[in-house]
Amino acid sequence: MEEEKKQPGEARTEINKSVALLFLFIISFAVLFALSLGRNAIAGMVGTIPFLNLFLPLPAFDSPMYYLLPIAGFFFTYYIIDWANKYFETMLALSPLFLLLIVILSLLAFYIALFWLAAETSRFAGRPVEFDFWGELRQSAFYLFMLSCVLGWVSRKIIEKI
Repeated sequence: MEEEKKQPGEARTEINKSVALLFLFIISFAVLFALSLGRNAIAGMVGTIPFLNLFLPLPAFDSPMYYLLPIAGFFFTYYIIDWANKYFETMLALSPLFLLLIVILSLLAFYIALFWLAAETSRFAGRPVEFDFWGELRQSAFYLFMLSCVLGWVSRKIIEKI
C-alpha cells in the first residue's frame, strides 16, 4: 500500500473546507437557536400562515439534549454524504432525493418510537392508543435533529459548490 502524497494546494483546500464547515455549522446552530428563542414572537406571527405554522415555532432549548442533537444531526448528515457517494460510486447523495429520503426515514423512525411509547402507555392504562404525532414531534429534540440534518445537507451542498 502506497500512501498518496497530497499536493500543498490540496492541504490548503481541505483547511478552507474545514473552516467553511465550521462557519456553516455555527450559522446553522445560531439560526436554530434564534428561532427557538423567539418562539413566543414567532408563534403569533406564523399562527395564521397555513403552511409555515406546521414547522414553527421551534421547541425551547431547555435541556442538554436540545443542544446536543442538532450538533449530531448536522455532522451526521454532512459526513454520511461522503460515505454514500463513495459506497455507491455516484453523486446521488447530493441530490434532493437523498435529503427527502433522510427526512422520510427520520419521520418514520420517530413515528415508530412514538407509537411504541403510546401503545405501551395505553396498554397499562387500559385505553386505546392515542397521540398527536405532529405536536409531539415539534416539541421534541428530535425535531431539531431533523432540521439540523437538513442544514447539514445544505451546508455540504454549499461546500461542494465552493
